[in-house]
Amino acid sequence: MNTLSRQRGLSMLSILTILFAASFFLTCGVKIIPLYLDAWTIDKAIKKGVESGEFKTLSPRQISRKLSTTFDMNRIEAIKVGSIKVKRLKSGEMSIDANYEKRVPLIQNIDVVVKFDDLTYQFASNPEY
Repeated sequence: MNTLSRQRGLSMLSILTILFAASFFLTCGVKIIPLYLDAWTIDKAIKKGVESGEFKTLSPRQISRKLSTTFDMNRIEAIKVGSIKVKRLKSGEMSIDANYEKRVPLIQNIDVVVKFDDLTYQFASNPEY
């Protein structure tokens, strides 16, 4: 009992376990956080055009070109502008569907799939375009 009271600190196995867990979560963060930053930038770029009324007078093709310029300036590589569906609905509203999923290799043959399915927007548009 006397020797137990003098022993303090972590064993080598405990230290290795903590280092392994910390490195795993750090690796996950480094791989996944940029995906969420890209999705946040995509969301912000589309919302800016919709809320400011900038997209209201543009055709679907013009909206795609505008988004392409914005994505190039912000170095968005998570999604191609061609994958974004911009169309006019029968009700006269415009719809932008930028939902996508991204697969990122995590460790060797383990991939992480992140799905962004909340990037859909509808807004009133000028029917002339």
